[in-house]
Amino acid sequence: MRLSKPSLAILICTITLAILLCIPTNSLIPHTISNRENIDPSIPPDEKNPSQHNNKNTITILNHIKAKRSNTHVKEKKDFSSAGILSYNQNTRVSQYDGYDTYPSIAIHNQKNVLVAYTHRGVTDDIYIQRSFDGGITWSEVFYSPGPKELNYPFSTSNQTNPDLTITPSGYGFCVFKSDDNTSRVYMLEFPDIQDETTWFVSWFNLSHLQSSEGYQYHIDEISSLAVSTSADDKVVIACAADITNITKGTTYHQIPLLLYSTDGGNSFTLIFSEDITYQYLSHTTIASDNGIYIVYQKGDPPSSGIVCLYYPDGVVSSEWMDFIPQTDSYNLLDPFVFSYKNNVFITVEREIDGNHDIILLLSTDQGEHWSTLDVATDPVESERYPSLFFDGSRLFCTFINTTSSNIYLITSDDKGLTWSEAKQVNSEDSSALNAYHSMQLGNNHSVVWADKRGGNLLIYYSNFEEKNLAPQPSDDIDLSITPGSIQIKSVEGKIIKHMNNLVSVVISNQGEKRVENVEVALFIGLKDDSKLTHIASETILSLNAGEEKEVKLLLFSPVVADAAPALIEFAGIDEITVIVDPDNLIYEKDEYNNKASLQCNYGEIFPRFAWLENIILRFLENGGKNNISMLEDTLVQVLQNGDGSRVKLVETLLS
Repeated sequence: MRLSKPSLAILICTITLAILLCIPTNSLIPHTISNRENIDPSIPPDEKNPSQHNNKNTITILNHIKAKRSNTHVKEKKDFSSAGILSYNQNTRVSQYDGYDTYPSIAIHNQKNVLVAYTHRGVTDDIYIQRSFDGGITWSEVFYSPGPKELNYPFSTSNQTNPDLTITPSGYGFCVFKSDDNTSRVYMLEFPDIQDETTWFVSWFNLSHLQSSEGYQYHIDEISSLAVSTSADDKVVIACAADITNITKGTTYHQIPLLLYSTDGGNSFTLIFSEDITYQYLSHTTIASDNGIYIVYQKGDPPSSGIVCLYYPDGVVSSEWMDFIPQTDSYNLLDPFVFSYKNNVFITVEREIDGNHDIILLLSTDQGEHWSTLDVATDPVESERYPSLFFDGSRLFCTFINTTSSNIYLITSDDKGLTWSEAKQVNSEDSSALNAYHSMQLGNNHSVVWADKRGGNLLIYYSNFEEKNLAPQPSDDIDLSITPGSIQIKSVEGKIIKHMNNLVSVVISNQGEKRVENVEVALFIGLKDDSKLTHIASETILSLNAGEEKEVKLLLFSPVVADAAPALIEFAGIDEITVIVDPDNLIYEKDEYNNKASLQCNYGEIFPRFAWLENIILRFLENGGKNNISMLEDTLVQVLQNGDGSRVKLVETLLS
C-alpha cells in the first residue's frame, strides 16, 4: 500500500517527535538497586558441603559506562620471533629476549590462532603480546602499547603487569591488566582482529569520580587483580578488586569486588559493587562464563584465608548476585581458578594445612545450586600449587606446579574429578618451572604456557601435549592472496531498486604450487568510530589451482525493498569494506599475512541517491531510536517505494 503525501508527512513527523522524546538528558544513567532477601536458609556447612549464601546486600549499579578508546596503535619489537618444530612433549620458547618474563595468559581461537600476553620486566614493566597462527609452532614478534597518546603515552614511564586475556567466538580479543599509571583507571588492550595488529588499540575506564542517582559521590582507587571473560552471546565481564570510597558518607571499603558487565560485545558497560559486603581485602580474581557467570576471589592471606564465589546462574549480571563461601575452619584456601561449561562449574583451589599444599576441586553440576568437594592432587610429601583447569565437555584437564620439584604436571579426569590419571610432566627440563602464582595457565585441552627459568633467564614457554592431530608446519605449496586493488563496489544488473551498489567483487589468487579446495572468502564492513568489523557475507571457492585466480562476488544486501531498507540502517556510518580469505585460518599457507585487504568507502558510494539519509539515521539511532528500529524500517520502505525526485525532496525537507 502506498501512502499519500500527507500520510507520509504525518508518519515521518511522528518519527521526528519520537527522536526528540528519546534524547537523554544525561549520558550517564545511574541506578541504585537495594535489598534482596534471603531465599534459601543454609544447611550448617562443612568441608564436604560448602555453604551457599544469598545475603542481603545493597548493590550499586551505574549504567552506560563507556571505555575511552585511543587512536594509538601497538608497536612492534623486532628480532623477537621464534620458530620451532612442535612435537609431543616438546617445549617451545615463546619470548626470545634474555630477560625476566612472568605472569603469562593464553587465549585460543579456532585451535590454531594462539594469543599470549605476559609481563616483561625492563626499565619499566610492560605487557608483551605474541601470537601464533599455526598452533604454537612459530611465534610472532613482540607487540606492546606505549599507552594512549591522549594521556601522553603513560606506559613508557609506568608499570603494566598481570595481564588476563580472552577471545570471543567471533575472534575479538580483550586483555586487561594492572597499571600504576593511575590506579583509578581500568586499562585494556582490544584486538578487533587478532590476525591484524594494525587494528589493536588501548582503551580505558576512568572510575575516579562517579555519582549515583541518589546523589552519593564515589571515588574508586587501587584497582588490582583484574580478570576478563567473554561468552558466545556478546557478554563481556571484567572483575577486579578495588578501594571504593563513598565520599558522601566518608566511608572506604578496601579491595572489594568491582564488576564491569557488557551485553553488546564491549561497547557499553554496567558497573556494579556493593557497600555492605561482608568481606574485604580480596585478590587472585578469576572468571568463567558460559550459561552462568562465576567470579572467584581469594579473601585474606594465610593464616586466615579462603575463597568467595560470586555468581549469576542465569548469566545476567544484576543486583541478584549469589555468594558461595566454602568453610575453612581447619585449613586455608588459596589461589583459585574457575572454569564453567554449560551447567558445570569447576573451581580448583589449594588447600593449605601446616605449610603443605594440595589441590582440591569444588564442583557444581547444577549452576551453583549444590556443591561438592573432591581431591585432585594430594600427595602428603609434596606441595601441589597454582592449579589451572579446562573442561572440553567430556574430559577435565588440570595442570599444577609441584613446588617441591619445580615441575609442571598434567592430570586428566573422565568423570568430572572423581578419579584422576597419572601425572605427566609438562616441562621437558627438570626443575625449570617458576614457583609463583599465575606463572602457568592452560589454554585449552592441549595447550599450556608458563614462566620457565632454564638457561638462567625467566622466559615464557609453550607446550602442546596433544598426542594426535598436531598442527602441521606451514605449507610452502599454498599461498592464497587478494590481488591488490581488485576490490570493487558494483551493482546487480536488472535489480528492482536502481542506483544502489550492493555487490563487492574481489580477485583471489593462489600463488603457491599446489591446488587448494573449499576456500572461504568473507566480507566485512567497518563503521566510523568503531574498531569492530561486522560480517556481511561469505562465499566459497570450490577449487583454486596453482597460479590460478578467480573473481568472487559477495552480496552486500539483496536488491529488494525488504532487504534494502534494513541495509540503509546497518550501513549508516560505514567507512571501510574488508575482505578476508580463509578467515578461520583453516588452510596452512606460506604467507598468512596477505589474506586480508580493505577498501575505504562511504555511505554515498553504496546508496548514491540516499546519501542524505545517513546522518538522519545516525541521529535517530544515537538518540534512543534503537528501540524503534521497526518504525524506522517502515518509513524507509516508504521512501524506497516512493523514491521519485519530488518525494525524495519532500522527505528530506521533513526530516532535516
